[in-house]
Amino acid sequence: MVAPIGEAPADHEVRRATWEDLPAVAALFQRAEADRQGTISFRTDDLRLRWLGRDGFDNTVLVADPEGDLAAFAEFTVDDGLLSDEPAVWIDARVDPRHLKKGLATFLHEQGQERARVEATHRDLPSMLLRTTVTAGDRPAESFLTNQGFQPAHHYLTMRLGLDEPPARPVWPDPITIRSAESSDLAAIHRTHQVAFDDHPAAMPMGLTDWVDSRTAGAPPDWPLWLVAEVDDRVVGICLGRSGTPEGKEVGYIRDLGVIPSWRRRGIALALLMTEFRRFYARGLSAVALEVDDDTLDGAADLYERAGMEVVRRTDVVEHVVMA
Repeated sequence: MVAPIGEAPADHEVRRATWEDLPAVAALFQRAEADRQGTISFRTDDLRLRWLGRDGFDNTVLVADPEGDLAAFAEFTVDDGLLSDEPAVWIDARVDPRHLKKGLATFLHEQGQERARVEATHRDLPSMLLRTTVTAGDRPAESFLTNQGFQPAHHYLTMRLGLDEPPARPVWPDPITIRSAESSDLAAIHRTHQVAFDDHPAAMPMGLTDWVDSRTAGAPPDWPLWLVAEVDDRVVGICLGRSGTPEGKEVGYIRDLGVIPSWRRRGIALALLMTEFRRFYARGLSAVALEVDDDTLDGAADLYERAGMEVVRRTDVVEHVVMA
């Protein structure tokens, strides 16, 4: 369902986005990021990939100033319960730092509320969660969201390790062997992932094709960076990495690290992690990064810290209930 766009703030134009707006919207994201965090990690290609996964632009709102320059932007995504037991509407909104204190953030929030009401009505529900994220320490954003009624739901951590020198050699616990995956391993990797993350509160069963697409965005896996840990030819652990993150192509990223429950606490995850670090280093990458939900992955942050990684950013998920 699509919510109508509300009346534009005074002297501003409001409309849906188009592909022609991609460079301007990406630049807006970067200016907002630099203003609030002091760094820029968001790339135009990140937004392009996101929009390629969208079915049109009906759930976007773009605000231009009287001169036609982009002043604010928001897009909305419906989550059918991936992060909780109930559906939610996510709002990802940015206001250009040059256009703050003009009521644009409030306007975009009102659009999110209307989107949530439309979704609740469509589903015949009395209410709908409206969710967004905020970087910890961003006091203006935290204050605004609190005043709008948002409450903390959970948080996740971005962790990083510089690869200025060769990582330590991994210790592979007996009888484990670790090797690069091959195309013939896809089904086994998928099964292992589903079992390894089955006890995660946000676990969502996925078929093989959808699961592979969600990990590769349609591109072939980078097989040397997809690792499997085996016992007697049975895959019991996986580490799925790739070259490139929003920080840059020179940074390695770990998408998934998991071990099936019956083989945990034997050093397999740490061995996979250290092996992946050495693969990244051999590629000439300058660092490795990952994200971990510190509320739900018991001990995961501790594991990554033992491997030498540090928390560089905390992102809070906040939500409030919108009545239909």
